[in-house]
Amino acid sequence: DGHGSQVLSGPVTVDKDRATDYCYIGDECIPEGTMAPAYKGGNDPSVCEWCVPSVAGLDWSLVDGYALDRDFAEQTEPGQAGWCRGRGCAPDGKPGKSNAFGLRFEEESNGCLKVHEVVLPPDDPSDALSAALANTPGSMPVGEMATAAIAAVRSATDENQGVELAWYWYFGNCDTKAANTNVCADTPSSTAHSMAKLTETALHYGHAMADMKVSMSLSLLADKLAEGSDEVVADLKKDAVAQMLLPFYQCAIQAAYDMDESEKKTVAQADGAACWRVIDGAAGAGFKPDDRAVLDSMFTSSEIGEFNYCSANASLLQNLPAASHRQYANFVRKGTLAIGGWNATAGEWIEGIKGDSNVHVTIVDVANGQPPKQCTFPPPPSPSAPPPPPSPSSKLSSGEIAGIAVGGAIGGLIILGLLYLTIRAVRHKGEKPIFTCLMIAPCVEGGQAKAPAPAPAAV
Repeated sequence: DGHGSQVLSGPVTVDKDRATDYCYIGDECIPEGTMAPAYKGGNDPSVCEWCVPSVAGLDWSLVDGYALDRDFAEQTEPGQAGWCRGRGCAPDGKPGKSNAFGLRFEEESNGCLKVHEVVLPPDDPSDALSAALANTPGSMPVGEMATAAIAAVRSATDENQGVELAWYWYFGNCDTKAANTNVCADTPSSTAHSMAKLTETALHYGHAMADMKVSMSLSLLADKLAEGSDEVVADLKKDAVAQMLLPFYQCAIQAAYDMDESEKKTVAQADGAACWRVIDGAAGAGFKPDDRAVLDSMFTSSEIGEFNYCSANASLLQNLPAASHRQYANFVRKGTLAIGGWNATAGEWIEGIKGDSNVHVTIVDVANGQPPKQCTFPPPPSPSAPPPPPSPSSKLSSGEIAGIAVGGAIGGLIILGLLYLTIRAVRHKGEKPIFTCLMIAPCVEGGQAKAPAPAPAAV
């Protein structure tokens, strides 16, 4: 197939810890050093994945200094209709499609991104930069490192090494780094990678999308400060700060979820408070006062409620950090970065402009997957208390109780009637005993029968 690969039949076992001459990928033995083929037909081979048997004998390995968005390569990037290398249509430096996070790739990128770093100036570093370089990861709270990095970005000039200072406060300075991602532990960058795994904002080999954008914005900022482009510099600073804050947005939301669901609620609340302090200190007046009050109370109250995740998620997502309307492009083969935007009228991406609909930070940058639980607003009311149980001494049914009540009412009426007759009889003249004149026979006065009145005489 042009790569010297050999088709095999049957299973092959490769020890990734023992160097060999081949990788076994897709039922083929691939010679060491072979670059991965294109994900889509007609595209050039990959520039960021290759066969390194000592690293991964059964899969491709990442070339150092690169990142990979495999979802973009497999699902979004198109293939080419035909082979055009050498006829003026090489992909180097040509803008292609954008991924889910709004980052524009080079044509035929196979999802590869070049990781750009700020190079430490060869001259003597400033005192502030020396302090950042000397900081041992873990000796300073991550939130304080992030706050220092944000302050350095905002105050950066071409003379004060502010970009370099921001870089080392955010990414750290360590001898031992994580495989593939080259991340120093106990730094804002390591927090970004941890949160990216939870929020599905990590690329295929573990790179946090926020970290990729921080490194690109700082690299571009260093160049633009030298050029003196004030408007572009202001946008790059805004974007760098926004991406530095995103891991702390993710952290605060995750902590609020743990406050709802975890048994260690106070630990989760303390984590959330530390992340919220970074956001609160950098957000400024643009953060809505009502939402700020909600988060202040949530992460400081001695009473931990049960609607924390939904409240924190809503309050933070409607107060995303301010960002520009510029789009970043990573030209992986050319090895350069650019900022620009999509022009709908021209139907193309144009370097240097602000796009018609570009937004550098969206909700997808905070969380790209399904939320851990669904939220309903307003929150459901607390369940009402159950009715008290019946008295143990009561053994009558409701029907029996109703019968007793009716009988009592009738008895009361009878008593009232008798009382009325008694009073009437007492007031009658002679105070005759009751019932004496209720008979059909003539009434008796003084015990004697009273003669009836004589009949009238005939006329």
